[in-house]
Amino acid sequence: MDWPHDRVPPCPGAGGIWFPEFARADEDLLSQWLSEHVCPVEQCDEQLLEALLVRCRALRIEPPGRPVRIVGAARAAFEAAFCQQTVSRIDPECVARLEALVDSDEGRGLLAELKADPGSVGLATLLKEIDKLAAVQRVGLPADLFGDVSEKLVSAWRARAARSYPSDLQAAPAPVRLTLVAALCWTRVAEITDALVDFVVCAGVADQYPRRPAGHEGADC
Repeated sequence: MDWPHDRVPPCPGAGGIWFPEFARADEDLLSQWLSEHVCPVEQCDEQLLEALLVRCRALRIEPPGRPVRIVGAARAAFEAAFCQQTVSRIDPECVARLEALVDSDEGRGLLAELKADPGSVGLATLLKEIDKLAAVQRVGLPADLFGDVSEKLVSAWRARAARSYPSDLQAAPAPVRLTLVAALCWTRVAEITDALVDFVVCAGVADQYPRRPAGHEGADC
C-alpha cells in the first residue's frame, strides 16, 4: 500500500529527523494496512498494537493517539472480509446444512458433540467417532475451504465457535455464524480423521507382536 506523497517526511536535516504529526488520514491507512497484512496472521491485540507502532516508525510518523481504535477498526474490517470470503466459497446447500446445525435439535446435538473433546479413540468410542465423522462430512464443506488461510487464524475461529452457545451463534450476523460453524466442522473433520488413523496404526503395530501365553505375563520377552 503506497503512502500519500504529501505525508512522506523529508530527509533529516541538521536538526535531526522530523516526524510529521499524526493525521486522520494516517489512521485510516494504518487501519487498512493492519487489516490486510497483519490480521490474517496475528489475532492478539498486543501483537497488533506492536505492529502498528513498528509501522509508524517505518513511515516516520508520530504514533497515533488512539491506537486501540485503529486496531479495533482493522479487526472489524478483516473479520468482515474473511467471513465474506468464506461464505462465498460455500454452495447454498452447504449453507443450509450449516444453519441446520444451529437451528435444529438434531443439528445442535451434533454441534455439541463436535465441541466436546473425546480424548484418544479406543474400541469403546471407535464407532461413535466414525459416525460423527460421517455426519460432519455430510455437511459438504469444500476440502480446501481454508487451504489458503493461516492455521492460527482457523484455530482462533474454531476456538471461538467452541466457546459459543447456540444462542450466541443465532444472534451473530449470518456471515460470522457460518464462518464460525464452518471453521469448527472443517477442523474437526481433520482432527477426527487423524485420531482414527492413529488408532488403526497403533492397533496394527500391536498386532505385529506375539501375545504372551496365559500365565506368563511376568516372563521376559
